[in-house]
Amino acid sequence: GLEMLLNEPYIDLRSATELVLSDVGATIQILRLIGREYDNASERPDRMGDCLASLDVDAWFGAVSARTFVCDREHAAMTAFWKHCRLVAQYAQLVAESLQDIPPESAYLVGLLHGIGTIPTVLGLANGGDGAGGAGALFAMEGSLPLFVLAAMRSMDDSCPTSTWKVILTAAHELAGARTGCHGSTLHNIDSLGINSRWKRFLPALAVYISVA
Repeated sequence: GLEMLLNEPYIDLRSATELVLSDVGATIQILRLIGREYDNASERPDRMGDCLASLDVDAWFGAVSARTFVCDREHAAMTAFWKHCRLVAQYAQLVAESLQDIPPESAYLVGLLHGIGTIPTVLGLANGGDGAGGAGALFAMEGSLPLFVLAAMRSMDDSCPTSTWKVILTAAHELAGARTGCHGSTLHNIDSLGINSRWKRFLPALAVYISVA
């Protein structure tokens, strides 16, 4: 998809941004490039469109396309994990739209990257206590992740249950779990999904969204 966009006379930045944000790996590669470009975290762009606009096209396209894999049996675990992250991201964005406390685009990025500590394990790179997985993976990316993403991830370990990020990610996970194996039309029968009552108010909009998606 990106290759097709780059063959056009002018790059559609919005379409390129949507394609990158549809994939966990592509998003991480762009953030790593941005992390190398900006030493000061407060000066780094944190919107994907701004990130792409500030980088050389050949550099970011090369980074995104360098490590791709097919959705086959060999990579089933990775494919499933990628889909899970994207689903949580989509729900996080919708929950943020309802709460109006967090920019929906920021919530999407947090949802997409919420499982970054699990990626080495899913890829088969974790090796005992060498720091390759879990907290080690998050630590390795700290210099590249937007500050609000780091704050959101740390809030998940916060004992306060009313943390805004904790509410958004908890809701997104619960809704994503209810979504598994369901069609959009199923959401009209809310009680059959076993969703906690505090998230039911989000479902009318979600039903429309999932039907379209």
